[in-house]
Amino acid sequence: MKWQREVGFELGAVTMNTIVTFGLLAVMMTVGFIMTSPDIPVLPFVLALSATALVVPVIIYPFTYTMWLAFDLAVHPLDEVEALEAAVAVESPTP
Repeated sequence: MKWQREVGFELGAVTMNTIVTFGLLAVMMTVGFIMTSPDIPVLPFVLALSATALVVPVIIYPFTYTMWLAFDLAVHPLDEVEALEAAVAVESPTP
């Protein structure tokens, strides 16, 4: 099985990464606003959310890529040609 099954495959992984990151940011904002209301500290919020928006996508990308690959395999199962290519790749010696 190829690591990238078709052209544009990574777009799904990036989309999943974006959805997870935005969901985390929304939860953080909601919890932060509820906990600090009515006197919301804007600068700490902006700094914490900015750091989260920069760090989280990099950390979770391998996981979202794997989740997208699993979803893609569930929707489009391997055909015989892909299974044969995967078997040949596993049996061939690595350079």
